[in-house]
Amino acid sequence: MIRGTAMKRAKVRGLLRNLIVVAGYAGSRHLLPKLRLFLTHEDEHIRSHAQWAIERIESVTADAGDLSTFDPAAPSGAQL
Repeated sequence: MIRGTAMKRAKVRGLLRNLIVVAGYAGSRHLLPKLRLFLTHEDEHIRSHAQWAIERIESVTADAGDLSTFDPAAPSGAQL
């Protein structure tokens, strides 16, 4: 089903990295406990992306509150 697709080429490491990046950009603090689990992952690449995502969520939400209500389509990034 995924043979010859980008999913096959990405492998587990790539999929994890992509999920962690998405979580970081989502900006929801409720994802932090799950992201922290990846800080001890055997792959340094995964650990570094988890650290980036955690730092991004913590810094962005500290400035703007929880982004779970953020609407990127709204003018000037208005909150819902």
